[in-house]
Amino acid sequence: MKASIVYWFGNRALRHPIKAIDVVYSFYLNVERIREAIHPLGERMFVILPDYGSIKLFLEDTLEPDVIVFMQQALKPGMTVFDAGANIGYHSITARSLVGDNGTVVAFEPMPYLHEILGKNLSRYENATIDERAVIDGKEQKIELKFFGM
Repeated sequence: MKASIVYWFGNRALRHPIKAIDVVYSFYLNVERIREAIHPLGERMFVILPDYGSIKLFLEDTLEPDVIVFMQQALKPGMTVFDAGANIGYHSITARSLVGDNGTVVAFEPMPYLHEILGKNLSRYENATIDERAVIDGKEQKIELKFFGM
């Protein structure tokens, strides 16, 4: 796993050497670090290093561009969006930017640590609501949550 990360990380580190040092420190010492990154739509957001998606966003200012394109085509101002399993809020921030001030975003994230970062990322938006419950199909009486991050 570490070898593939190092290969992927290679030329990205050359573009942002100071950020790269921060990533390497958090990855190899297995130390979680909260850092600020720029969302592709220009919004500032907090990420958690050494999470893979956070590293990509931290170094490249982009993540899942195909999903962003789909959301830009599907979401319109004034819509309501539910983000189930919102993690740290990447898609919630995307949705919030696209539905505008007259739309609504409801972000669900049951993991306490991720919910905390999600709260920091969405707290500046009046039309974004954060819920610490899991979204399930209603058939299960009890679910087990596993955190595979850092």
